[in-house]
Amino acid sequence: MLIRRLVVTDGTLASRGRGLPTPAELAGRVGIDEWPLAPLLRLFVGANFLYLGVTQKWFNPASALAVVEKYELTRVVPVAPELWVFGAGLVEAAVGAAFILGLFTRGSAAVGFLMLTTTLFGLPDDPVLAHITLFGLLSALLVVGSGRYSLDSSLVPAIRKRLDPHWESPADPASAAD
Repeated sequence: MLIRRLVVTDGTLASRGRGLPTPAELAGRVGIDEWPLAPLLRLFVGANFLYLGVTQKWFNPASALAVVEKYELTRVVPVAPELWVFGAGLVEAAVGAAFILGLFTRGSAAVGFLMLTTTLFGLPDDPVLAHITLFGLLSALLVVGSGRYSLDSSLVPAIRKRLDPHWESPADPASAAD
């Protein structure tokens, strides 16, 4: 509401941009029907999770093992420290792959949010600033969903139709899939 107030009030700096086209209008002028926010968010967040899971946990297990030992995480789940590291990398890589494919996007965002929240409150000296961007991006994915170019918008409605032949797909398949 504050930004709207700045735009509609004459004489403010924001009011000078009143007649400028929005990003969606610009995209429509160049032939893009839908602003590709969700697919871009999914791609970048998914690549981030995949990268962190594979490189920090699997390719460099020594630093991840040090974290497991430092915080005594084997007391939380009594398994070998190596299995902790492998499991953490597997979950991060799976969430990243799900984002990239657009499969169960809102559920994957919830899992990612839970992982970040757990490390934020579970580890006393966790660098909070390192996770703020990911918190914001995951929140955005929880809101916007998977978007048009995803398995959620093609595979999930097809499975629903196969399980229930009388089910009718809504007009916007992206919103139905999430």
